[in-house]
Amino acid sequence: MRQRFKSLTVLTLSGAMLVACGPPKPTMTLEEAKAACQERVANPVSTKVGVGIRGGSGGKVSTGVGLSVGVDLSAATDPQGTYEKCVKRNSGHDVTQPLEQ
Repeated sequence: MRQRFKSLTVLTLSGAMLVACGPPKPTMTLEEAKAACQERVANPVSTKVGVGIRGGSGGKVSTGVGLSVGVDLSAATDPQGTYEKCVKRNSGHDVTQPLEQ
């Protein structure tokens, strides 16, 4: 009986892990994905600027500034392929029309 319980537990956990490793569920409609992915391909360079003020112990105040720059090389070198993969990943649908540039 104990061996049967172990086998059942292993099978249940294995099944749960396989489900967790599956492809992610689409997060957008096809039209939303097309618009978002077209924007991503049109602007392969992204920048983020952050400014912060923090109060510490003893009344100390510190400030900080940050800058982050990112470049999506695949969007710059293969815009059509990047667009198709992005749409598929976000909507679950294949692209039926080429990227409008």
